[in-house]
Amino acid sequence: MKRSMIAAWAGIVSLAAPAAAVVLAPSRASQVVVLRRSGAGTVCLPKGGGLDVDLQMAPDGSNQPFTQPSDQALVITGIDWAATGGTAGQNITAVIRLAGTPITAQLAFETGAVADAAGATIASALVPNVVVAPGLTVCAGAGGPGGGSLSQLVIHGFLTANK
Repeated sequence: MKRSMIAAWAGIVSLAAPAAAVVLAPSRASQVVVLRRSGAGTVCLPKGGGLDVDLQMAPDGSNQPFTQPSDQALVITGIDWAATGGTAGQNITAVIRLAGTPITAQLAFETGAVADAAGATIASALVPNVVVAPGLTVCAGAGGPGGGSLSQLVIHGFLTANK
């Protein structure tokens, strides 16, 4: 009787324990990616998405073309950006859009900062795990009420199995 009560109590306690959350994060350094844009807009511009984020910065600081592996999802975790040509005191936004066939540059993330007296801004933002499926292109642009255009862009993230 005592053993069955202990077993029953253990079962109740295990049901009451909160489920552990799984953290979406890279498990190896080789999964981490730092992305930039080359200035090409071959996929993004015709779809109204800005410029293609199509370069990957290698650990030695060099840039190489970025091609997302067909079996990997890209998880975007952060953005560093700067814009020029905006209106002083107005908000300039930086946007991340996803484009593909037939997708027309859907908004995935937007952040903003107020332009300084020269109409420029610089900012960083955490991105809440925007997941990019294989076959889509990451696009980036600037705008908002303050206008402006991106002068610098770095997107941080990692690759993981596309399940």
